Amino acid sequence: RPLNEYISHYEKLSYDHEHLHASHSRAKRSVTKDHYVHLSFSAHDRDFNIRLKRDLSTISDKLEIHTDKGPVQVDSSHIYHGEVIDDPNSYVFGSIFDGVFEGKVITSEDEYYVERAKHYFRESSNPETHPLHHTGDGEPPFHSVIYKDQHVDDPYRHRRKGHPSGCGVHDEVSAWMDRIQNSAVEETEEEDERQDEEEEEKEGEEEAVQEDNQKRQSHNESSAGGQQQQQQQQQPLTAPTKHKSNAKAKRRSATLEKDTRPDIGANDIPIETGYEFKYPYEKYSKAANWRASGESVTDSEWHWKAHERVRRAARPKEDYRNTCSLYIQSDPLLWSHIRDSIVGHLHRARRNELEEKTREEILSLIIHHITAVNYIYRNTKFDGRIEHRNIRFEVQRLKIDDDSSCGESHHEETNPLCLENIDVSNFLNLHSLGNHEAFCLAYVFTYRDFTGGTLGLAWVASASGASGGICEKYKTYTETVGGLYQSTKRSLNTGIITFVNYNTRVPPKVSQLTLAHEIGHNFGSPHDYPAECRPGGNNGNYIMFASATSGIRLNNGKFSPCSVRNISNVLDAIDENKKRNCFQASEGAFCGNKIVEIGEECDCGFNEEECMDKCCYPREMSETMRIENVTAQSCGRRARTQCSPSQGPCCDSNTCRFIPADARVTCKEETECSWGSTCNGTTPECPEPKPRDDKTKCNNGTQLCIKGECSGSICLLWNMTECFLTSNIIPNIDKRKLCELACQNGNDTNSCRSTSEFAREYGLPDGGYSLRPGSPCDNF
Repeated sequence: RPLNEYISHYEKLSYDHEHLHASHSRAKRSVTKDHYVHLSFSAHDRDFNIRLKRDLSTISDKLEIHTDKGPVQVDSSHIYHGEVIDDPNSYVFGSIFDGVFEGKVITSEDEYYVERAKHYFRESSNPETHPLHHTGDGEPPFHSVIYKDQHVDDPYRHRRKGHPSGCGVHDEVSAWMDRIQNSAVEETEEEDERQDEEEEEKEGEEEAVQEDNQKRQSHNESSAGGQQQQQQQQQPLTAPTKHKSNAKAKRRSATLEKDTRPDIGANDIPIETGYEFKYPYEKYSKAANWRASGESVTDSEWHWKAHERVRRAARPKEDYRNTCSLYIQSDPLLWSHIRDSIVGHLHRARRNELEEKTREEILSLIIHHITAVNYIYRNTKFDGRIEHRNIRFEVQRLKIDDDSSCGESHHEETNPLCLENIDVSNFLNLHSLGNHEAFCLAYVFTYRDFTGGTLGLAWVASASGASGGICEKYKTYTETVGGLYQSTKRSLNTGIITFVNYNTRVPPKVSQLTLAHEIGHNFGSPHDYPAECRPGGNNGNYIMFASATSGIRLNNGKFSPCSVRNISNVLDAIDENKKRNCFQASEGAFCGNKIVEIGEECDCGFNEEECMDKCCYPREMSETMRIENVTAQSCGRRARTQCSPSQGPCCDSNTCRFIPADARVTCKEETECSWGSTCNGTTPECPEPKPRDDKTKCNNGTQLCIKGECSGSICLLWNMTECFLTSNIIPNIDKRKLCELACQNGNDTNSCRSTSEFAREYGLPDGGYSLRPGSPCDNF
């Protein structure tokens, strides 16, 4: 049964949302960091048993959240990730609001999207009390929908102007972007320009008046231009600037005409080659990927050259920076859309509560998308001359614009993002006028229906030559508008995405792949162009091609070899200091903390005094160490060693060799839920111990062993589920009774009773079992 134009089949979900809400509330108040929330339901001819815990991996510890009125605190406890139990290759991420889970479930066989029904069904049986919906077909009410990845298609891709993927880089926009990116003023020239501006300021007030008139005219044209938006694209916005002399323009233009010969896979073409392309994205062609200018090559020679294997340098261990910091801004149109979808949004008396909930839902939307992008990028090896692994993104600053500054009664300066009729290039340009160089990338999330079906737009990075993309600084760019030379400061490490297309909310799959696509531009990949990287067929095309959202195909969520090569070249240039490096080390990943992390062979401490391991080098190496081994690296193993004790207990600290199996050295003692384990002579890590039988009692008989962990409720022993006694269920009860462990039949909350009530029946201790110290009682 179809859900809308995008989703050809869905199923309804109606699990006990009140029970899940209570579980989430307990996890929020739990004294333990890794308090699990369990969710079980059946759909698409299978059972889902999901285990979740709070996820803060996408949010920086230093996260700042701002509104138009200043900094605010936003609750992030509703954000979760986890796995499907019994599926080791699964991954689940999402959020829980009002006891309803929304997110993505990735299993070994399929990918599923779970959304709240309110996105598609506005009717509710009792909107003040619960999120249940009816479809009028006689079926029970439901609160969620679930659909497979393969049931999502993009019905509008053939109607789009420009690139069918929904990316806004078509001919006119691309030409404008190319002009801007190739017009950066060198820093020495910026000094000259500041001097020129100081001299021109003395000439005075006449130009100030002209500038003010320009501002008013630009604002009026933006407002009026919206009426013509459906017929044609507007000219890109330019910031009001002072006009320079033609001689100055010629002098500065001359500095830009320099050869930027690319490596294999770079995006820029040397001037001498003479190659001309009809479309800007054709820069990524056979010619664009051949190093020797003007050299004639066959298809087979090109394919061999482009794919030849090279010996890659390992990333320096002391500088394993793989995190791209993000500044995300949501605009007033997205605020209005999210707020108006919340039950009870028309109640003025609940304004503060509504604003708080709107901010939480916007935060959740953003984190869902960054988590989805992280899943794609961290599983891609961008290996050029240097290895680039586990690339990840982290939100460090978030600005949530509400619509309070958009009304006619607002007397202060209007937020420029309040304007509804801004085309995509103007919208990106408006965002790029801000200074975002403190971040790796800066994005705006919006809910505006751009003409031509555009879903996103971003500046494309280059390994050499043109400015733009990741880590780009805030600097001056030049252009000629109406015959007048202008210079404008911009941040080209920017992009935008929207969540509506042809007046229809796009499903998460489409918007998540759109974000991955646009960030791919920021990292240096143009659209996939050579035939080798747009294979089509049963496997489909890749992220940077048009068909990435047209069903479940093997390649749809991956980067093509061409994109990997282009992105790798940009990352190589950053690591080789040819471009600015703004990447950060993952929080917690640090050579010298005695924890072996990604990029480290071993970790014995910060310096020689801390390091008691003769198999490993510390972070700070002495001169003697460097003389003894000129190739020594921090957190690397010493010469002629097989392992380091910091890697695991099965490395002999005297010989720096694996402890042999016949030594029968116990590396992990047996526990209530697992047997002991001994070294096997093949690895420094201790082999995983064999688990004891499931449902073996543990934790003083209050829990059961499940897959080697003491994580199951004792209620499972009687084919029941754990529940929590509340004063609502049992009024006037002794409060101490509310902290007794209780069980119920399935999801029947009315059958919840304390273990003390059936202690004698099942041979339990008198008084049954009590909850562990620190556990929440009575839903508090």
